[in-house]
Amino acid sequence: MIEQPGSHAGTPGRGTPNLPQPVRIASGLWRALGVLWVVGGLAAFMEVGTGANGRDPILLVMAPVSVVVGAVTLTLRRKLARGSDTRIALTVLGTIVLLFGVFGPVLLLVLWLPLIAPAIVLQYRPMSNQWFASSR
Repeated sequence: MIEQPGSHAGTPGRGTPNLPQPVRIASGLWRALGVLWVVGGLAAFMEVGTGANGRDPILLVMAPVSVVVGAVTLTLRRKLARGSDTRIALTVLGTIVLLFGVFGPVLLLVLWLPLIAPAIVLQYRPMSNQWFASSR
């Protein structure tokens, strides 16, 4: 089901049209990240399946991890956009991914930092905090 602005009642917790702009943007960034992680994991599965990298053990581990992280991100993002305060879970997840980039392949840090950092910051802006406080 596609979420349409204005398609639900105007109270936090129901996919509201009064979703503050910072939360709307953060939600879109988390959605993009979730989709990229799922697609990247599936692409890694396909690469492992073809034997292009000789059954690289890192890909064998990272492919399913990427798909799971992406699916969890998409689920938490959906709840965030509907008024559930999943900000801490998304922040922890994003921080873990960034730490993996710092201590792992630097390319991952370069790819994910411009999406994760603004998503985390935007979901804690004063307008966002006020909106989440009103949904409790």
